[in-house]
Amino acid sequence: MKNRAAKRLTALALSTAMVCGMAACGAKGDGGKDTPTSQSGTGTTQESTGVQSSMPESGTPKEKVTLSVLIGEHASFPVTQFEDSKFLQYIEEQTGIRLELQPVPDAGDAYKDRINTLLATGDLPDIIWTSSNDASVNEVAAKGAFLSYSDYLDIAPNIQKIIDENPDIRRSYLADDGKLYIMPRITPNVMSEIFMVREDIMEKEQLTEPETFDELYTILKTLHEKYPDEVAFINRNGGEHLVNRLAYSWGSGYETATKGFYLDKATGEYKYGPLEDNFKLMVEWLKKLFDEGILDKEYALRSTAQWEEAFNNEKALFSIDYIDRIRSINDQYIANGTDARMAAMKMPKGPTGQSGILAKSAAMANSGIVISSKVKNPEAAIRFVDWIYSEEGRYTTSYGMEGETYEIDKTDGRPYYTAQMKTTANPDGKDMVKDFGWTYYMDKYEFVSGNLKPAPGSAAEPDNRWVFSREKVEKNGEVIAADPVLNYSEEQAKVIRTQGVAVSDHFKANIDKFIMGTRPISEWGKFQEELKSFGVEEMAKAYNDAYADFMKK
Repeated sequence: MKNRAAKRLTALALSTAMVCGMAACGAKGDGGKDTPTSQSGTGTTQESTGVQSSMPESGTPKEKVTLSVLIGEHASFPVTQFEDSKFLQYIEEQTGIRLELQPVPDAGDAYKDRINTLLATGDLPDIIWTSSNDASVNEVAAKGAFLSYSDYLDIAPNIQKIIDENPDIRRSYLADDGKLYIMPRITPNVMSEIFMVREDIMEKEQLTEPETFDELYTILKTLHEKYPDEVAFINRNGGEHLVNRLAYSWGSGYETATKGFYLDKATGEYKYGPLEDNFKLMVEWLKKLFDEGILDKEYALRSTAQWEEAFNNEKALFSIDYIDRIRSINDQYIANGTDARMAAMKMPKGPTGQSGILAKSAAMANSGIVISSKVKNPEAAIRFVDWIYSEEGRYTTSYGMEGETYEIDKTDGRPYYTAQMKTTANPDGKDMVKDFGWTYYMDKYEFVSGNLKPAPGSAAEPDNRWVFSREKVEKNGEVIAADPVLNYSEEQAKVIRTQGVAVSDHFKANIDKFIMGTRPISEWGKFQEELKSFGVEEMAKAYNDAYADFMKK
């Protein structure tokens, strides 16, 4: 790919200087997914974008362009600043853009709160890398806060191609003025979370997979009794995380992107899960597990790093989490020389006979790039974002520096990590984050499953449970179609921003109390009335009106 890329990797700053007619419109003053550590992969190769980069074919720019970027920071993959990041320096070499990252922790509401503060004050960085709140972004964008991609498509061929290939982008992301201000993250890997369990323990105890949640309770109870020093059911990030993953199988729903509302596909209506009887049954089931010590006593406070540590040290047995965790956990077990293995568990059926977890949208909500209208170099910023969606940008942000962290197999065009990199076969190799300053949230295109392959001549990964788990979940029909990404009018966005935040905050402040028993379940009806008083009915109207508009497009 290097030869193909060379003609297209260029100087954004120089092109901008040409557009502006003077170099002074350039430099900004100083004031101004799971980590890839495995070489496994058996899926299809990623097709070329078929689009040339929007960057002009000129030489190295005489003057670099600096862009400030607000970006989330994953606890396991800390952000490295430009001076110490070979990754960011490589991006500058390829594009002429120096990125000054402004990291904000992605845990809890820290990032979302920062976004809301920035939108309220107007004190914006050049680029917000993850929009977090699409409705609020579009509301202020139409008033002039952000650049419109629609106005620059003539210099953004890769963005144009992504829009053409994903028609729901227009249905979901256009603002009231008909323009596109948010360029979403794109993924063909729509499978999200799964039920996962220590397969070796299940086999040792001769336990069969559950058909119902009563049977799952029995399995978890058995594990808790036989392995009292390990957490039978571990969770991270609190009760909202739990109910989001479980609600569909219990015949209800709870989607965090829509403040607990979900699309009932049978009726074509958005409903608020916590008001439904089956939702209460789910909470009672979770409370039972907590009371008996089966559900992690630290589930409400356990961080991602603590969750990973528990699994890596073989102190956890079951969880509901992202499919890619199967790979990362088993990689660690293999590196440790242990026989422990994680694999997908069949999802039990709830009271209505359904089971599954909603997929991700191919054009992911609240995950897009937005550019401040005050950026001093609008063309440079647009061209840089366009590069992110190009073939070169996709490979760079996913795999690092070609020739150093990864290579392309000339026989099939697929990437593989170089021999120096940390993999299952080379656990002591160099780490993408620690040694190269790779930025975890930089990529905005998720390659098809299995795009990354083992290095030529290296042994294939000895464990294939990640692939097995994907196939199992798909075969069982447990990947449920995602709810659409809705686009909101200014009035609808206002309701969601005011009543929606109040309802969501009150739910999150109380759900763990009910599961832990500090608020009696007998008060659930009172709790529902409290939620209604914060504006559930107004929210329902806003979501259903927005859905009606979506269906007309």
